[in-house]
Amino acid sequence: MKTITKLAMTALAAPLALSAMPAAAQDGAEENLRCAAWALLASEQAQDPEQKRGIGMVMAYFMGRYEASSGKKIGDVMSYDALPTIIGDLPAANAECQPLAKSFGNRLTEVGMRMQAEAQAKAASEQQGNNAEGGR
Repeated sequence: MKTITKLAMTALAAPLALSAMPAAAQDGAEENLRCAAWALLASEQAQDPEQKRGIGMVMAYFMGRYEASSGKKIGDVMSYDALPTIIGDLPAANAECQPLAKSFGNRLTEVGMRMQAEAQAKAASEQQGNNAEGGR
């Protein structure tokens, strides 16, 4: 479970660390497409492997949202040459996608921490049960 929490924390930290990176968002499908493109570029520029993985999680999140909201496959609309057009104005795109990425990272962190606490509680409960049975 520590890995889940670590990756979630990385996903949260990645957009913050790359605040100068382009991002994007409008409404619905276009917002998700622009944020997926932003995350793709950010992951290419990230040097740290943990940061790359975290940004990759953010990218997959936005790609999935795009496909679900548009009914289109991401590969049909995203290409290297299309990235500047998809992203548009870099500062505006960053201002829109960064909070969305941070929110997603926060949710991942919360889930990871909750799951870790649940696993620890279950292990403690099982240990108590084993101790009680052994004491009979």
